[in-house]
Amino acid sequence: MSAPRCDSNIDVVAAARNGDQDGWAELYRGVYRRLRAYVARRVPAEQVEDLIAETFTCAVRGIDRYAGGSERFDEWVFALARRLVPSGAPLEQDVIELRAIGGFTVEPVARILGRRPGVVRAAEAQAYERLHQEEEVRAPDGRPLDSRREVELLDTLMAALQPPVAEPSAASLFRLRTDVAQQFR
Repeated sequence: MSAPRCDSNIDVVAAARNGDQDGWAELYRGVYRRLRAYVARRVPAEQVEDLIAETFTCAVRGIDRYAGGSERFDEWVFALARRLVPSGAPLEQDVIELRAIGGFTVEPVARILGRRPGVVRAAEAQAYERLHQEEEVRAPDGRPLDSRREVELLDTLMAALQPPVAEPSAASLFRLRTDVAQQFR
């Protein structure tokens, strides 16, 4: 899980609670790439930046109700985005996307989805089982992959080969700063 670029996440979240625009910018930068990749899987390309902005507008407006610690800030933001994204995705897909794209372990995924960790582990296992049943996954050399670990390694390799997502634009940071300024007047 990516953390804001700051010596103390606690100080950044506390600063954000007090309306500090630089604190918000650090939190935004810390989660942006993963959140953008997650949202991009769920909405058309032309809606991605708007949905990220809407997610952070909700975060700015709701920070006073946010009860988690700094280590769970990213989870909270992903949960906000998930509520905003129209999704009829099965639980297995939600789990795989949050694990692979969001970079979360089982426990945070369970909290984001409002499920027990055992349910998340079972959904993940079902997703990998379905993958093997529906289509034979092959390695680049053509041989079938026969273990979940091999599939995970291939997924990791393929993700690493994807072009990196850009940093947040100046316009999106300006919009965030505007939202913070309006909320904390």
